Amino acid sequence: MSTSEAIAALFEPSPRGERRAVTVGALIVRAAAVSEGEWRNCFTIKRSGSRLYGAGFRTGNLGRAFFLGQARRGHALIVENAAGRRLGFVIVVREGDELELQNIYMRYEMSGRGIGRLLMGGVLAFAAKIAASRVTLLTSGTAPWNRRWYESAGFRRWPIGVAMPRYLY
Repeated sequence: MSTSEAIAALFEPSPRGERRAVTVGALIVRAAAVSEGEWRNCFTIKRSGSRLYGAGFRTGNLGRAFFLGQARRGHALIVENAAGRRLGFVIVVREGDELELQNIYMRYEMSGRGIGRLLMGGVLAFAAKIAASRVTLLTSGTAPWNRRWYESAGFRRWPIGVAMPRYLY
């Protein structure tokens, strides 16, 4: 079983409710519990990514309740280091025969270290496992590096916004 397939298996519910994880080097990828405490640091991870946008960018009012709500609708994984520090997370939601990538965030200081690529590999392997007809995501047109990264993972851009460029992948 490949690393991506092992991570994809974490998206599936555990038959006995046990906590499952995959260790990749010094990283631990695990299924996230749908509980308030689980999402305590996820907003901090999202806000740290706004540094890429510059000082004037505002992330909006997306707190842990927002991420908790998304996790309740779908499947979520968290990446931690051996000390338990949260480094990133991903949330996907099944919509019929499609899989929607709701969120994928890493701590700013962890950019370029392969954590996002590791999670994206798990998302795409999960999509293949469930025979999803397509994987979609929505991103702002104000983040050109996001577009390049998604396109390098095999996504194609479909413009859907006029006033504020937004793209469906």
